[in-house]
Amino acid sequence: MNIKNKLSDKLYNLLESNKFKQVLTVACVTLVCAVIFFSGYFISYFTLNKNIRSVSFFFEVYNDYYYKESDANVVDLLVDSLLDDYSKYFTPDEYEEYTKSEEGNKKGLGIALSGTIIKKVIGNSPAEEAGVEIGGEIVAFKNSNERDFIECESKKHLDDFFASCSDEVTIRVRYGSEYREYELVKAEYTAAYAYYSDSTGSYRYQGNGKSMALTKYSENTLPLKEGWGYLKYIAFDSLADGTMGGAGQFIGALQTFKQNGNSKIIIDLRGNGGGYVSILCEIASHLCNVQTNKPFVCQKTKDNTGKISESYSPKSNYDDYQFEKIVFLVDSTTASASEALVGAVLDYDKFSNSNIVRVIVEPSNENNSTSYRSYGKGIMQSLYENPLTGEAIKVTTAEVYWPLSNICIHKTGITPTLDERIIANTFGDAIGFAQTV
Repeated sequence: MNIKNKLSDKLYNLLESNKFKQVLTVACVTLVCAVIFFSGYFISYFTLNKNIRSVSFFFEVYNDYYYKESDANVVDLLVDSLLDDYSKYFTPDEYEEYTKSEEGNKKGLGIALSGTIIKKVIGNSPAEEAGVEIGGEIVAFKNSNERDFIECESKKHLDDFFASCSDEVTIRVRYGSEYREYELVKAEYTAAYAYYSDSTGSYRYQGNGKSMALTKYSENTLPLKEGWGYLKYIAFDSLADGTMGGAGQFIGALQTFKQNGNSKIIIDLRGNGGGYVSILCEIASHLCNVQTNKPFVCQKTKDNTGKISESYSPKSNYDDYQFEKIVFLVDSTTASASEALVGAVLDYDKFSNSNIVRVIVEPSNENNSTSYRSYGKGIMQSLYENPLTGEAIKVTTAEVYWPLSNICIHKTGITPTLDERIIANTFGDAIGFAQTV
C-alpha cells in the first residue's frame, strides 16, 4: 500500500469516527446559531424606528467616548428635552417610592417648600401634628440633639440638610415679625386630604396608618351661616379604600355635612393641583345632578390620533344631599382634576336647569396685572411601567374636555368669561362672599 492510500484510509477512518462526528456537529450548530444571532440582530436593528436607532447609537458613543464623566441620568435628560413639564421618568427605586406615596403612605416631616417658604403642610403628618402652618419661612435648623442652630442660607442649603439630617430635627420659622420653633420627628404616616367645618365645629382626618377617621379638633368654626358647610380638599391623591384614600375622605366629609343637617356647601379647591381621574369620577358622582341610575360621563379625552374616550362616574348620589347651593373656590393654583370636577358639576347643573352651582375665582397677579383664572391644565398623563426593569414613565397622552359642553381649559383656565355662574371675587373674603351668591 502506497503512502497515498494510507493517508486516504486514515482520513476515512477519522471521518467515520464518533468523536469527529460530535466535533463536526458542534461546529455546525455553533455556526448556525451565529448566523441566526447576527441575522436576527441586523434584522431587529434595521426594523427599528430610525429615531430609536439614532438614539441607541448616540448613547453608545456618549457612554464610551465622551470626554467628561457624568452621573446624570441620560433618560431623565431625554425626557426633559422631548416631553412637557408634566411628564417624568422614574428609576425602579423612584417608582417604588412614588407608588407607595400615591397610595397615601408617606414618610418624612410632611412639609412642602417653595424655596425656603412653607408652601404646604400635609394632613396628618408630623408637621401638622406639631402645629406648623403654611406661609412661614424656615430661617434656621438643627438636629434636635445639637446645641446650636444653623442659619439657612438658601433653598439648596435647606434641601441638603433635610436629605442628611437625623430623624429628629428642630426648625425655626419666621411668620412676619414672629419666630416659632418646632421639634419634628420623621415618621411614616397616611396623608389626610379633606377638612370640614360647619356650625358644629371643625373636623380633620387623623389616624395611625391602619384607619383614618374624621374627628372634631376644634369647637371654633369659620364664619359660616346656618345650613352651610365648608370642605377644603387638598389633592385628588391616594387610591386606598375607604377613608384611607382621597375619594373616601371627601365622601366622608360630605356625609358629615349631610348628618349635621346642612344643604349649602363651599368646596375649596384653592391650591389643589389635581391627581387621579378615578378619584375625580367617584367624587363627581356625589356632586353632579344626573337623574339616572346608570354610570355617567364625567370627563372626555382626545388622544394624538383624534380618538375620543370617556371617563365614567358611578351612578349619581346627588339626590342624597338635597343641595340648595354648591360653591367652588378656585385660584391660579387650582389645576387638572380640580378644574375637571368644576367643569363636570357646572355642565350637569346647566343641563338639569338647577342653577345652584357657583364658582368664585380669586384674583392673581400675572404680568403685573390682576387676572381671574384657574391654572389651566387641560391635559392628562398616563403611567407606563417596564415590568422587566421596574422603571416607569409618566407621559402626557390626551387633552381633557368637560363632559357636555366639550370645553377644554388648557392654558386658559376657568375664567368668568366662560359662564355667568363663574364670578370674579374682588371682595377679599372668599368664604363670606360665597355665602351671598
